[in-house]
Amino acid sequence: GLFERTKEKTMTEIKEDIKSVIDENKSRAHQEQKEMRDDIAFYVLNCSVFNLQMMFKRMKELKNEKNNS
Repeated sequence: GLFERTKEKTMTEIKEDIKSVIDENKSRAHQEQKEMRDDIAFYVLNCSVFNLQMMFKRMKELKNEKNNS
């Protein structure tokens, strides 16, 4: 793993390993966010009128919370 044999690695190599892990995590987070947006878009485009109205109401509440914080 990342921290095995640290005695054999230079600080630069360790920093590169850590940067690599951080980059992988960022990439994974970005992919998960894209999937969430796709799921929400699909739901909104295909849900009942009632659920659409509920989503719209909740969206306005979230926007309001953001603007008031």
